[in-house]
Amino acid sequence: MLLKFLKAKKRFFPPKKSKFLILDVLYSDLFKKILKKDYQILKIRYEEINIFILLRLIISFKKINFFNYVIEYISYCNPKIIVCGNDNLLWLYKIKKKISKVKLICAQNGFRNLLFFEELKKSKNLFIDYIFTFNNSFSKLYKKRVNCKTIKLGSLKNNSVNISRKFKKSGILFISQGYPKDNGNFNWYSSYSLSKEIFYNQDVELLKNLLRYCNLFKLKLNFLTKNTGKESLREIEFYKKFVRSKYLNFLNKNSDDDIIGSYQIYRIADKSSLTISTSSTFGLENLARGNKTVIVNNKKKITKNILDIFWNYKVNSNGIFWTNINNYQVLEKIINRNLNFSYKVWRQKTLKIRNELMDYDKNNSKIVDLIKYLSK
Repeated sequence: MLLKFLKAKKRFFPPKKSKFLILDVLYSDLFKKILKKDYQILKIRYEEINIFILLRLIISFKKINFFNYVIEYISYCNPKIIVCGNDNLLWLYKIKKKISKVKLICAQNGFRNLLFFEELKKSKNLFIDYIFTFNNSFSKLYKKRVNCKTIKLGSLKNNSVNISRKFKKSGILFISQGYPKDNGNFNWYSSYSLSKEIFYNQDVELLKNLLRYCNLFKLKLNFLTKNTGKESLREIEFYKKFVRSKYLNFLNKNSDDDIIGSYQIYRIADKSSLTISTSSTFGLENLARGNKTVIVNNKKKITKNILDIFWNYKVNSNGIFWTNINNYQVLEKIINRNLNFSYKVWRQKTLKIRNELMDYDKNNSKIVDLIKYLSK
C-alpha cells in the first residue's frame, strides 16, 4: 500500500463539494454525460491521492486505511447522490453504514460468478439504494445478499451505443479474451486458482477450429483483441504463433485510450454476420443488440464451473446458439445453424432466452430517470 501511495499523483487542495460523486473512473465517461455538471470523481485505484483528505483522516484519529479514506472523502464532498459503475467492489456495500443519508447507485458492469455472491454472503448488513443489473436473474441474486432495490438495465456501456442495422454484414467475428502476459495464475478470491496457460489454451483450440471452418467454407474470420494500443499488438503476436490463414484478419483496438478502444467492438460486431464469444460479457451484450451470436462456454470445465456463463440460468449444455463443448464437429453444426437462419427467424427463435440473458435500455434511460427523480 505504501508503494502505491508513493507512486500516486498527489493533490493538495480539497476536492470541491458537489451534488454528485462518481466513485471510480470505470464508466465515468458515461456518468459525466448523464450528470452533465456539479460532479466530482473519486479515484480509487491509487492513481491519485488527495493529501488534504488524508490529513483530515489522520487528525481524526481514525484507522488509516483505504476504506476510511473513501469515507472521509465522501463526507467532505457531501454529495446527495453517489454513482458507481463497479459492482465488484465488496466494500461498496458498506458505505451506507457510515454515511446513511447519501443515495448510492451502482450498475453491474460484468459477469458475476457464484464465488462473488459467496463473498457477499460472508458479510452481514450490506446495503445500497439501487443496483442496475443485467437481468432478472442477477437482480434476484443481489437481493439475496444485499439490502437493495434492483432495476433491470442490461449493460451500461452497451446501452450507450446505438444499434445500427444499416451496415452490410459480412464475415465471422471472434472476440478474444486476451492473452497470457506472464506465466502466472488467475485467482478467484481465495477459492480457486488456474494457470493462464491452461485458460488461454482453450481459446487457441477454439480459434484453430474456427479457422478450420472458415478455410472449408471460404469465409473471412476477424479476430478482435481484448487489449488496446501496444498490448493489442502483443496479443495478436501471441495468437499468430498458432494460427495463420488468408481468411484470418487480425483487428487491433488501435487506440491507447482504453475507453475509446473499448467502444470499437460494438460497431465491428454490428457489421458481422456472426460473432463468436466465450465467457466474455460481450457475447451477452451482442445478443441484446439482436446480432447473431454463438457462445462457446469453453471455460466451464477447466474452472470447475466457476466461469460458466450460464451458471445462474436453467439452460441445457447445448442450445440454439450456445455449447459447452469445444470441438470442431459441434462448432461446425452450431455455426451452420445460426448462419442459415434469416435474421428475422433467428431473432424470433432466440427472443425469449436473449431477454433472460441481457436487457437493452437505449441510452440508459432508466438511470437518467432515476437520477432526475432523486435529484429533486
